[in-house]
Amino acid sequence: MIAVLLLPLCGGCAPSAPEKENEMTKETGEATTAPNNEMPQETSEGITAPDEDESLGVWYVHSFTKTDPDKPVDTGMRSYTVYMAKNETEDAQIVLTSENARRGVLVSCTPLRSGSGDEIPVKIYREYYVKCGDQAEYSVKWGNQTYYQTNYPDPLKPTTYADMFDIEAGKSQALFIQLKTGKDTPAGDYEGVVSVHEGGNTVRQLRLFAHVWDFGMPEVMTASAVTGLWTDQIARFHEVNGKKDYYKEYYDFLLDYHVNAYDLPYDILDDRADAYMSDPRVRYFCLPYVEDDGRMTAMYDKLKTNGEWFEKAYFYPYDEPNTVEALDKMAEYCARIKRLCPGIKIVVPFFKNIQYDPERDQIAFMSEYVDIWCPKTECYREGFYSPQQKKTYAEFGERMRAEAAGGDELWWYVCWEPGLPYLNMFVDMTGLQNKLLFWQQKQFNVGGFLYWACNHWGAVENPWTSMRTVGTNWQTGQPGISDSVYGDGSLLYPGSVKGVDGPCGSFRLVMIRDGIEEYEMLTMLEAAAGREMTDEIIGTVSESLTRVTDDEETMANARIALGNALEAALRGGSAE
Repeated sequence: MIAVLLLPLCGGCAPSAPEKENEMTKETGEATTAPNNEMPQETSEGITAPDEDESLGVWYVHSFTKTDPDKPVDTGMRSYTVYMAKNETEDAQIVLTSENARRGVLVSCTPLRSGSGDEIPVKIYREYYVKCGDQAEYSVKWGNQTYYQTNYPDPLKPTTYADMFDIEAGKSQALFIQLKTGKDTPAGDYEGVVSVHEGGNTVRQLRLFAHVWDFGMPEVMTASAVTGLWTDQIARFHEVNGKKDYYKEYYDFLLDYHVNAYDLPYDILDDRADAYMSDPRVRYFCLPYVEDDGRMTAMYDKLKTNGEWFEKAYFYPYDEPNTVEALDKMAEYCARIKRLCPGIKIVVPFFKNIQYDPERDQIAFMSEYVDIWCPKTECYREGFYSPQQKKTYAEFGERMRAEAAGGDELWWYVCWEPGLPYLNMFVDMTGLQNKLLFWQQKQFNVGGFLYWACNHWGAVENPWTSMRTVGTNWQTGQPGISDSVYGDGSLLYPGSVKGVDGPCGSFRLVMIRDGIEEYEMLTMLEAAAGREMTDEIIGTVSESLTRVTDDEETMANARIALGNALEAALRGGSAE
């Protein structure tokens, strides 16, 4: 059995644990940094543990690497540096493997400490694996490579002293080591030690470094992300007994990842909603479209009393109109909103551009009603227009930019499609592909990301073991949209399945958080050094919607280059 735990530098600060473990940690878990004012220097040299056992393999991978538990591949990285801003959350990943089954293993990580004694706290998350297809038939082609992988890491469970798990012989187990800086964390270099313990012995150790840039993430991100959060699915996996508001807990959990659920935890007219509407982390909230005119105007009247609340509110009255009749119904709903709640924004996601009448295509028709444009990402492709529309109208991206220049907002979305070569949030896409979607969002000047749901579990019996969320229903046998799409509409996992009284996150949700924070860095660089340099850095990893790098070192180096350039530009030096 293997347990993952966090052991602080001071033995007296740790939760209770067996005495031998505490003594062992105090002897071997210290960072190697001496208590002076010299910053630690990164080194690739390994650490020889007091009870070194090289038969237990351990190495680092990048935070966006989805390792294959069935085919461990040693990267050779025995130390790792996490580059991060102030007020940011970032991760490293370690992988454990052994030819023989291992039990009674503990993994600890000290806080990362600078030469002057400042610390960065850490948390550890165990990665669980979701099966996607069958090995004999399942492969993903990407660029010049074909990936044969069946089990993908996605659910993340925070670890505790009692969190025990097995590593099968010849298999591997990956874990996230999460670092979190505060707005006042000093810039500079930090060092800590990851230790692996077995049977009371310290058998492997790795250095972990962090470099904190001299700039910070703002409290309010420029990019936004909104999603659906379904109360019925929360209730299905958590005992709703009135003692705990699980919807609120799930909603608050998403805030840590810069994601806003459509619906606030409380009714708009409830005084308890006021704190959420005033929370800077809440960029947007959706108003319910109801038949009661009195309720519509009551919500409007309340929002009018506070300009900040008014700007955050939006209606989502219709989804994906793709016929003339659907557009007419959308127009009916939108006209009523504009009559009862003038000035409140309206979003209507769309993926087609039908010809509404001889004079107007769908975009021209919708322009009278929507204030937040939300096309599916693939709408930016060549061939989105019909041949006649291509002769008549400006290029799609140009029209979206014109709408934004006129005062409208621009979001985009993905769902069960598109698939590769377009990027999406599927479990069986690489972490690089999940995260790069937000670099493309900046590349195409899109401000928001809409993801239709984050806990769409109705089609599966247990989300922790199946992510065929839009496939054949496990109870009724009713066919879904696709049995070969994994993770659509689900970014969270019900913690109750694994003994957690609340939500658990996912690898993909971490990629969304990181992508939004990197979008912010790109936006800050654009303001400090100009769009040309920003586009140059984006261009190293994304040429177009369907042409992006598949090289992990290129992605890692692009992020480091971005942070270094931004730091230099903000200091008034050359961003080159």
